[in-house]
Amino acid sequence: MSALKREATLVYLSWIILTAPIAVLLWVYDEPTWLWLALTAVVLVYQGWLLWRDLPLNHRPDDSTKTPLNKLGLGNHISLVRVPFIAATIGFWLLPWPGDRLGWLAWVPAILYSISWVLDFFDGYAARVTNTITVLGSRLDGNLDGFGLLASAVLAFIYGQVGWWYLLAAATRYLYDIGIWLHKRRGGTLRGLPPSDPRRTQAAIQMIFLSIMLWPIFEPPITHLASICFVLPFILGFVSDFFYVTGYTNFAFNAPEIQNMRRWTPATALAFLNRIAVLFFVGWLIVEWPPAPLFIIDVILFLAVLFGVAGRSVGLALILVVGFHSRFHPYDLHLICVTISTILLAFIGTGPFSLWQPETKIMAARAGSGKKSQ
Repeated sequence: MSALKREATLVYLSWIILTAPIAVLLWVYDEPTWLWLALTAVVLVYQGWLLWRDLPLNHRPDDSTKTPLNKLGLGNHISLVRVPFIAATIGFWLLPWPGDRLGWLAWVPAILYSISWVLDFFDGYAARVTNTITVLGSRLDGNLDGFGLLASAVLAFIYGQVGWWYLLAAATRYLYDIGIWLHKRRGGTLRGLPPSDPRRTQAAIQMIFLSIMLWPIFEPPITHLASICFVLPFILGFVSDFFYVTGYTNFAFNAPEIQNMRRWTPATALAFLNRIAVLFFVGWLIVEWPPAPLFIIDVILFLAVLFGVAGRSVGLALILVVGFHSRFHPYDLHLICVTISTILLAFIGTGPFSLWQPETKIMAARAGSGKKSQ
């Protein structure tokens, strides 16, 4: 344990090194640095305490002796690098949008949170290929996923990018855990959730969406509409999971068979019809002849949807494109329909007769999940 504690101390030092440049940057541009620094420090201290408390969990899941490994491992280190970026994002809760939404400084919160969720795709991979999967790693991953979602959702709400309803998404994981705890206290039993690629895909999409909401180029009301469309399936998924594991229902909303895109089902039919709707609405945008760069992007994404190439990624890209269109396009029924259909595309893809849909496997299993430990 002494070696682990020394390694944890070095981790704390790395957190200070990673957050210091942000403090200097805010100070140089006359932002309220001390407010940011105080809240960021509180978060780092709290996360540092959690790590110190959970160091004994640095053992393999199948180790009956629960003997901690001598090193944290690469996977845990990648997870722990996420901490200062999430803490720095929370630090902006007490500040107005840097640069008042003008200039490159306004992009800093979005960049910080984006770095955090990108790292989330690699910590599990690193643990698997180095054969250092631990209970601590699982605990870190779950903690930081929920904490990161809370950090970005609250910040997006403070900036006015999303409505109060998106705070429910930030609290959903914690409310779920509280509900499970109360259920067990009442003597209830739990059953395991069925494996679900869509469940993990939804979580990945939420992280990407929130980083987009922190981009200073987007403004209400289109951001509010998008947040409603994104939050509803996310919350429904958690509610249905809760009722399933507690035995109240036998239906798991996120079960893989519900979104099986390899055969015709009500879900795949919906995906295919939505694909046609996206083609119609994006085609409408093209006919209106937007500025040249946007026109070219519209055409490329239209063709990708037509042939079913990376449908979910294209859906996320189209959400960005619609945001640019909203800068000069009247916020009318057409733009609302485009927004809703592209969001649905990001969730369920292009459906049958698609040439290539790699995102489901990448987002759901994360990098390296199919590889054996070395």
